Order: sequence, then C-alpha cells, then structure tokens
Amino acid sequence: MDKVPPFLLLDGHGSQFDLKFLEYINDVEGKGHKWNVCIGVPYGTSYWQVSDSAKQNGCFKMYLAKAKTYLLEKKSAARLPFAIERTDIVLIVREAWEKSFARVRTNIKAVAE
Repeated sequence: MDKVPPFLLLDGHGSQFDLKFLEYINDVEGKGHKWNVCIGVPYGTSYWQVSDSAKQNGCFKMYLAKAKTYLLEKKSAARLPFAIERTDIVLIVREAWEKSFARVRTNIKAVAE
C-alpha cells in the first residue's frame, strides 16, 4: 500500500511562504517527506475556518505550550538536545489539537456562533 502524504491546511499569511518551509513541504532535498498543502485566502480565514473561537484558540495555545514543555523535559531527561525540531511539530500540535479544536461540543458551539 502506498504511503499517503500528510495534508496541511494553512491560511495565506506571508509566514507560510518562507523558502525553507516551501522547500521542506515540496521535498526539494528528496528525503521522502512531500506534503499536500492547501493555502487559503490571506486574511480571509473567517470565511473558511468553521471551528474558530477565542476560547478554542486560547485552549490550543495553552496546551501547545504544555506539550512543548513536556517534550523539552523528556528530551532533557534523556540527555537529548534541548530544542524543538521541525520533526517534533506534528506531535506537539496533535497533543494540543486533541484538547482544543478536536472537541466536538465546543466545535458545534463555535460554528453556531
């Protein structure tokens, strides 16, 4: 079975167009990490972000910080470099996502508002 490349949905903010980022998601170096990326309308996220709410954003940021701290503590205990690598991002975001935007009840409320 073929490996399905990851999918990433981004807003059209200029930070998404950093050359290093674009080279990484397009696998310019041939390391086998090509991504499917969809870039939305710049500054138009209110039209396509259906589960965006201040409360969920706050929860996401809080759990993102906790996930980063936890990862760095584990790396330090294992005597690994005390740094967050780009390969750590999916793990960190997944942890925060599950505790914020993945909550069905709060998504329904955000969409209704």
